[in-house]
Amino acid sequence: GLGLIGGSLALDIREHKLSGKIVGYDSDQSNLNEAVRLGIIDEAAPLESVNQSDFIVLSVPVGQIPDVYKKIAPRLNDETIVVDTGSVKGYIINRINRIENSQCFVPCHPITGTENSGPSAAVPGLFKKKNVIITTEKKGSRIEKVSELWRSVGAAIVFMNAERHDEIFAAVSHLPHIAAYSLVDSVIVNGHLPRYIGGGLADYTRIAASSPSMWNDIFIYNKKNLTKSIEKYEKSLNRLKECIENESGVLEFLSTVRDAKLENVEDRQIIITVDGPSGVGKSSVSQRIAEKLDFLYIDSGALYRAKAIIKDIDEMQLKFRNSGGKWDLFYGNKSIEGDIRGEKAAIAASNIAKDSKIRENINGMIYRMVGKRSAVVEGRDAGTAIFPNADLKLFLDAPLEVRTKRRTKDDKSATKKQLSDRDMQDTGRAVSPLSMAADAVYLDTTASYDRVLKMINSVIRNTLKISIG
Repeated sequence: GLGLIGGSLALDIREHKLSGKIVGYDSDQSNLNEAVRLGIIDEAAPLESVNQSDFIVLSVPVGQIPDVYKKIAPRLNDETIVVDTGSVKGYIINRINRIENSQCFVPCHPITGTENSGPSAAVPGLFKKKNVIITTEKKGSRIEKVSELWRSVGAAIVFMNAERHDEIFAAVSHLPHIAAYSLVDSVIVNGHLPRYIGGGLADYTRIAASSPSMWNDIFIYNKKNLTKSIEKYEKSLNRLKECIENESGVLEFLSTVRDAKLENVEDRQIIITVDGPSGVGKSSVSQRIAEKLDFLYIDSGALYRAKAIIKDIDEMQLKFRNSGGKWDLFYGNKSIEGDIRGEKAAIAASNIAKDSKIRENINGMIYRMVGKRSAVVEGRDAGTAIFPNADLKLFLDAPLEVRTKRRTKDDKSATKKQLSDRDMQDTGRAVSPLSMAADAVYLDTTASYDRVLKMINSVIRNTLKISIG
């Protein structure tokens, strides 16, 4: 399977040099072709060729995992390791235990993902600082090797029995998807969603765009635990409904739930925006914050530059990747930083940024990239237009002379007049002009880089109760 999970794991295996050769199989030929084109796998091969593999990952819908295992089982040997990535464990383990060579199987569940699917959804670093649940009581070298693989891609290992796993994830993962799907269903009118959808509905139901075939299997094969979770959810809804009908107890209900939710800051998505004109140090500061907090980094300006200079661009091929603490924009598997930096690309980007349709398109790309992850987003309208409800908005500024001096270090052709003209163009455009959000924190970056970071750390610590070190 070469979708989000399988594809992302393949990318991490390649990046960390954990395998000499990565071979892929997918029942969808178009997925195979795309995975090869994107460099996710070295080559495609038929399922029958698994006898040449040392480590096999089954990343297919839950209902298909035992059937695929049955097909490959005769071709396994005592040294072969097979893992899955399914979100339901009891059903899978019970079925595979009745198949030959079941000793090769180590059941795993990486706790990560997005609503996106297919090879183009694959991203490196998806498992970093995420838990992987291994649901077996077996010991030995096979378990150690599986644990080492997941740790090598940045994951933390948690051991849990299958029964407990399915009970927990029915409540914390499967039920939220039930709620999202059913909520969308409840507001559909004549087969369509209402034209005007608020941010709350859009945020809450984002996961209703997840793969129906995948969630069909999860719901069915964990039905016992899931129906119990649904019943508890129904009781909670009815309790809130009664409070509303009686006009009593609503505030207490909401406050109790809110306090429970906010107890764990790590449990929520955090968005930090960094805006300001050219030469104020947005990229250096934003990348440092993202690195220290292990957040995704998005440079909206880089996306405009890519859009401006790459003809017939395939937007799904654009991804930001962290390499040694520096974030680069990749097109497919090639960094395009050398192509998009410089005054020529900057002017081209500023010109297309006047187009409201292009701005909407770029914003949509950013929302897809961020998904449900915490992120640092830099730009000129990140806090005013892209994420107006960001948890923290920073606006960096510095005198023109200071900014010009900084820019000439990176681009010898940069001049004071060019920066001044760019400022006028950015602040004067009709669509999403450069401006400081009313609730942004203003920071003058004339001081040294270390001094600026100390100021930002203080702001983040006081506002979000976390530290960038």
